[in-house]
Amino acid sequence: MADVFISYSHDDKAMARLFADALEAEGCSVWWDAALRMGDPFDDVIEQALERAKAVVVLWSPRSVSSRWVRSEATVAERKGALLPAVIEPCKRPIMFELAHTADLCGWSGDATDPRWRSFVADLRRRIEQAPGSSSSSGKPTMTPSTRRKGGKPSLAVLPFVNLSGDREQEYLADGIAEDLTTALSRFQHLMIVGRNSSFAYKGQKVEPARVARELGVRYLLEGSVRKGGDRVRISAQLIAADTQANVWAERIDGAASDLFELQDEVTRKVVAAITPSIDRAELTRAAERPTEDLDAYDLYLQARVTSKLVETPHARRTVDLSKRALELDPSFGAAAAMIVRALVGRLAYGRAQGSAAERQELREYIERALTDARDDPEALCGCAHALAYVFADTSRAVGLIDRALALNENLAETWFYGGFVSLIHADFAVSRERFQHFIRLSPLDPLLGPAQGGVSWSYFFEENYQEGLQWARRAMQNTKDLQSRGGFVVNAALAGATDEAQRMLQHMEAVAGPLSAERIRQIFPVHSAEGAARLMNGFRMAGVRD
Repeated sequence: MADVFISYSHDDKAMARLFADALEAEGCSVWWDAALRMGDPFDDVIEQALERAKAVVVLWSPRSVSSRWVRSEATVAERKGALLPAVIEPCKRPIMFELAHTADLCGWSGDATDPRWRSFVADLRRRIEQAPGSSSSSGKPTMTPSTRRKGGKPSLAVLPFVNLSGDREQEYLADGIAEDLTTALSRFQHLMIVGRNSSFAYKGQKVEPARVARELGVRYLLEGSVRKGGDRVRISAQLIAADTQANVWAERIDGAASDLFELQDEVTRKVVAAITPSIDRAELTRAAERPTEDLDAYDLYLQARVTSKLVETPHARRTVDLSKRALELDPSFGAAAAMIVRALVGRLAYGRAQGSAAERQELREYIERALTDARDDPEALCGCAHALAYVFADTSRAVGLIDRALALNENLAETWFYGGFVSLIHADFAVSRERFQHFIRLSPLDPLLGPAQGGVSWSYFFEENYQEGLQWARRAMQNTKDLQSRGGFVVNAALAGATDEAQRMLQHMEAVAGPLSAERIRQIFPVHSAEGAARLMNGFRMAGVRD
């Protein structure tokens, strides 16, 4: 039986077919009932397919919400933890499913590059992998210390990819992908990558991951395979935690064989973009569970990264404190200085600080320290660039730092994210939107997905395309509740004529940040052009903000 079951109203058959075809193109096995449904809600075939499916995609529309078949199938899926709903037309979902996270695919026409579709497919794959009976269904691996190289960096080896094509002439493709991945991953300053020659010593051998990790002194292994058939190529890759032998990340990518080198580059970009957040998540979990008194500077830095994900003031202060302690152990640890920069800027962006002269001076000192000691670290560069643009309106310098970060490593998704905000503040709205959307394609499961969608909504706002901005703001609200994205919702909704929605969102903002006067709005949402600032204040005033 298929992994994916599609539930839909018969009147939405054309859209169901579009979903089925697109999911099969993504490599999923799909079951859907293309015939007219008769009789009881479940016949034997439907019931069997529904029960065995690892994910049930429910297509909500004004027609399906009133269908007893669709409601019944959605209920079964929800009870077994397999429900993955998507709205294909604006509608009021049945009340019992209102709390379920639902993808907004209204107006989707089959574009496989649409950021909303990429995010939906990523969610679907994760649901399938976590389903009972799947290889990764045992849950998230508990990362325990393995062999640790100098400096405490997460260490990884890219093993030779296996050629499954039955054609020895395709060995160059398998070897080339593994070699490119090794080169690309080595650009990340916070990773320790074993050289190609050491990894390729295992080519053609069947060895246990624990043995390879022990012999190479690494914590993670990346392995994969390549299969070429006719005019198609399929590349599979998985990241393994060597000490638990659990899968941390896996993906299968299909493409045309007409240009193998172009496909190889595409795979490298996608794998690098996905693998780095996977390693980070595992390392963050491991660091959070370890006693703080036993950690070195890098351990403190990892703990700071954990608290940096939380916006409340005590957590921001904890991030700064941990990073400062890391700097005491290693005064040249530029990444720790950059972490302080992000925490201080975050307090301003979330309305948790007033931006006093002393706070701004402290921020400026850490920016310069980070840029001195981490001038070749793209992650540090983009964080400092955002601070310079957002707090000090130094967009020219910020743009230069983003350009340098992208030149150092264009595969780092975070650089595209902060590059989007720097371009937004620089009033280069088209470039800002392109960078946010590129980030979403690179990392569709990223915790920063919602803020990136919120950034797109702001870009449309400043172009006076309020309806499109509101659509993106609504998508952002499905993934985040951050103050900046909520602000984008308020002003787009107000100027798009959805005043009631704008007022309700403003109330949510004030519940988090306290009363929002015109002065505080200008502080939290700094706009450096008179025209843009006036438009922004007009939107907030329409929602109820008073001078």
